[in-house]
Amino acid sequence: MLIKAVEDRVDEVSNKVKTHDQLIADLQKQLAELHDRMEDSENRSRRIRGWKSPTNPKAFAVLHGHSWSSFLMDDTP
Repeated sequence: MLIKAVEDRVDEVSNKVKTHDQLIADLQKQLAELHDRMEDSENRSRRIRGWKSPTNPKAFAVLHGHSWSSFLMDDTP
């Protein structure tokens, strides 16, 4: 009878561990998806605003407080 109670308890704990492992895996997947969405959103925002965009250097210069002509000029005296 004692052995059966111990086996039942071990099974119960084992099932809890499996459940927690699955929850952890699900949360890690959700976190990775959220990170990817945040990264995509940040990249989209940069493209919309023209930041660090080699195809739109005028927008890059304006966003960083430079005039378009000073952006083309070298800063050395």
